[in-house]
Amino acid sequence: MRPRRFGLEVEEFWYFPPTPFHRDLVAAVRDAAAAQGYPYQDIISGPGHDAVYMARVAPTTMVFVPCVDGISHNEIEDATPADLTAGCGGLLNALLDQAKATSPGERTGGEPSQQAERFIRGEHQRMTDAGHRCGGTQL
Repeated sequence: MRPRRFGLEVEEFWYFPPTPFHRDLVAAVRDAAAAQGYPYQDIISGPGHDAVYMARVAPTTMVFVPCVDGISHNEIEDATPADLTAGCGGLLNALLDQAKATSPGERTGGEPSQQAERFIRGEHQRMTDAGHRCGGTQL
């Protein structure tokens, strides 16, 4: 079989610039992941997430968790409970750090603070009672 030649032309018809998120909040999420011993990676998210619009009016950041088989933004998207727990825990600890609800010596070995533990237990019960679950990739 002979190789076939073909031409390709790419034309940009729409551009949505990346939205920079709040440097301190991004660092807080990164630090929370590292403190819990979870791997992390800074990424540039495309347009369309609610956080892009929130960043216009308030300090904003995003937390993503891995999806099974890398499938995201699709009806078969799925994430493991362990990855969701890690993402929620990192987000919670970043939030508590920003709210100054923990003291630097209170958390050791990446463990959530006592306030975080009480919050997780209380919120978990309320979320279960309401029939909600933490899911998806954007937390």
